[in-house]
Amino acid sequence: MSDVYFAHTLPNEPPERWELLEDHLRLVAEMAEEFGARLGWTNWGRLLGYCHDLGKYSVKFQDYLKSRNDPHLAEIREKIDHATAGARYVVKQYPGYGHLLAYAIAGHHAGLPDPIASRSGLYERLTTKEIEAYEPFIQLNELQEKLQPSFPFKTKESSTNHFTLAFFTRMLFSCLVDADFLATEQFMNASQSTLRPQSTITMADLAAHLDRSLKTMADDPRHDRSSVVYSSRQEILKACIDSSSKPIGLFSLTVPTGGGKTLSSLA
Repeated sequence: MSDVYFAHTLPNEPPERWELLEDHLRLVAEMAEEFGARLGWTNWGRLLGYCHDLGKYSVKFQDYLKSRNDPHLAEIREKIDHATAGARYVVKQYPGYGHLLAYAIAGHHAGLPDPIASRSGLYERLTTKEIEAYEPFIQLNELQEKLQPSFPFKTKESSTNHFTLAFFTRMLFSCLVDADFLATEQFMNASQSTLRPQSTITMADLAAHLDRSLKTMADDPRHDRSSVVYSSRQEILKACIDSSSKPIGLFSLTVPTGGGKTLSSLA
């Protein structure tokens, strides 16, 4: 295999302008680590970032990237699965909790896979799907000992609380997907990337913005304040806000379409 591996290309640009796979993995790892650190899961995020695109080291994927800029290679312009390789890698290297990482890696483009669901299920992809052998990112072996993430839950707690594990997996998935999207945008669309706010926006900032938006909508003169729909929406909003002062727990919100569930629950 070539010593040069790419993660992304630029339309009608020579390979010298393409993004190196090593650079992409490192950037996603740094971003995912930052997102995970806010939750106390630093090494989890870093591992996800380094392993999510390992399948791009395959000959098939590298040929696929080249085909996008070469009309003579049009016959291999097919989608290449580059996520399953990383999922298999973490399951092998990190027995037990590697499966939690595998869910996020296997689904970082298509969405979290079901455990068992024909060929698209995680089990099938880990055990039976044929994928090409790849040459792992050279620094992974050096980083493995440093990146042994500690499990954030007590064994008894995690084995009995499936909701906790499911939520944890979804948060890991979010860290990876956001990092991968932002890192890819930074290379593919730098002008759009620079428009994103660099300063930290707090929950208080978001709450104030939401309050202003809700007030603007409530005061909109186009609304008939005497209507049942208008008064019902205000009642639903108030009920949600009042419930926020109750002890932390699970709450349900059963409201017909058009009742304002999204914004009321957010408030």
